[in-house]
Amino acid sequence: MSYHYKASGLDNIVLVNGYRIEQDPDYGELVHIEDIHGLHRAIARRLISMPRPLTGAEFRFLRTCLDMSQPALALSLGSTEQNIRNWEVKGRTVPVANQPADRLLRVLVLARLFADESVGEFLDQLAGGNTGPDEPLELQHARDVWLSAA
Repeated sequence: MSYHYKASGLDNIVLVNGYRIEQDPDYGELVHIEDIHGLHRAIARRLISMPRPLTGAEFRFLRTCLDMSQPALALSLGSTEQNIRNWEVKGRTVPVANQPADRLLRVLVLARLFADESVGEFLDQLAGGNTGPDEPLELQHARDVWLSAA
């Protein structure tokens, strides 16, 4: 017996094990899923590795895995909240229309959930925009490598 995990917001998630179903006299059927965070990470890993564009529902799932609001994700992707909303809702069953946003979201998920936090920090820095005049970029040469002097 398997369980169709609809609470993810995705139509194609089926659990073969790792869950149990109980009947509660007040609330009816209750489903307990072992390690829900691990399950969501496994779903996210699968989504970001698919070669086709993300659907709107998949885009939304990944955003929620990052615990980001639509405005926060828009800032990180260099987009608008309206675009995020459109990709998630209007594109619910069709691929997200913006390929760069699709790819950048995948990189953001990879950085924040699975790998190197510096990529996520870098994207956050870019989201800050231009906050003032450019400062001189001071460089120094040490051990046959050029480095920032700051």
